[in-house]
Amino acid sequence: IFPDVQISLRPWARCVHETLSLQDMDIAMALMKTSEREKSFLFSRSYHSLTPSYLYSSLRYKTPPLQKLADLVRYKVCSLHGAATFYTKLDASQIESGATNYTSLLRKIDKAHCDIVVDMREVLQGFFKLELLPFQSENYTILALPETEKYPLHFGVSKRHPDSGRLIEKINDAIEQMQKNGSQPAQQQAYF
Repeated sequence: IFPDVQISLRPWARCVHETLSLQDMDIAMALMKTSEREKSFLFSRSYHSLTPSYLYSSLRYKTPPLQKLADLVRYKVCSLHGAATFYTKLDASQIESGATNYTSLLRKIDKAHCDIVVDMREVLQGFFKLELLPFQSENYTILALPETEKYPLHFGVSKRHPDSGRLIEKINDAIEQMQKNGSQPAQQQAYF
């Protein structure tokens, strides 16, 4: 759909910043809609959804530390810098978000700088399956956050981008075509 497209994997906060400020990036992938982001971004149709989850040390906690979402306030919670964490119902000041990569988040768990890392199950499991993290499954557990639901993902373009409407329209057309021809996973179609 975009013949001269270049894809670049950037640190998350940098990607979002560069897309908003029209520096090097035209489109950010895997954005969740938040009221704050809706002020600055145009969003595509949803193309996937993710499960809010938490990771903890199985060596430190023999049973899951969370029974309900409100239990998060009793723990030191960390997340990736720039990640949306609205689903936790915690104020941003209650979440340590200085880590710029997942390896750093694991180190924070290992050194007890954090008790719990909040993120999306599919993202964490994907990094582990690709062996991009030093992950030993017997040392960590990933569970869905209680009382949360899956959240849809979107492509985002800065409202300040001169072709924002056209880009979103082309992305939406491509997503619709993928859905029609079956290259979009069937279970994800419900989130469009």
